[in-house]
Amino acid sequence: WWDELENIILYKKDLPSTISIIINYIKITFDLGQENKLNDEIISRQIAWKAYETPPATLRCNVFLTIWEALKPLNSERQQEYLQTIRSWAGCNISARPDYLCMSIEQLQNLEENRLFAIGSHSSTHAALAFHDTSFQEQELTGNKIFLENITNQKISTLAYPYGSYNCDTIDTAISAGFTSAFTTDEESVSNKTEPYRIGRFQVRNQNASKFGESLERWLTM
Repeated sequence: WWDELENIILYKKDLPSTISIIINYIKITFDLGQENKLNDEIISRQIAWKAYETPPATLRCNVFLTIWEALKPLNSERQQEYLQTIRSWAGCNISARPDYLCMSIEQLQNLEENRLFAIGSHSSTHAALAFHDTSFQEQELTGNKIFLENITNQKISTLAYPYGSYNCDTIDTAISAGFTSAFTTDEESVSNKTEPYRIGRFQVRNQNASKFGESLERWLTM
């Protein structure tokens, strides 16, 4: 959903001058001003924007990030309801960019056949699990585990929490579902004292070999 939201807010050529929408009881209002019409300068600033490191590069980026934060805690059905409201506001239909499609079942099976890779679970709809009750979490984790096992003919035993969002109920649910370990988004090295359902991981940025080497050296000392 965030890819479609990005495509609408950041890259639709013409948008209405203002947006006012209530998402999950949060009122979001912006006046886009001259940014309602896309130009090369805006596109250049948005392409260079690293949302995980720097403040929004444009007003459109700010709108995108604000709506993203409001949609993140919701289930997939409600996210799509709000997306439809945003599509109607922007005057566009459901669209997926060719370079932003999800992996197909055939591609996933090909990946599983490569000995360099192991398939793990990431929930059925990429829900921020800690915002939802136990029954919803069970559906997300168990459903995805069964789906992956059916198409790969392999036991799926590892899980990565979507957004790194989890709580004690998530861990209990993961254990009940048959996962033997789970990964957070906490940048922590792994040792023999690491809890198996709170394993840290480091994000590999878009960097050259030299910078990646520096990252590895830094992670080894953490």
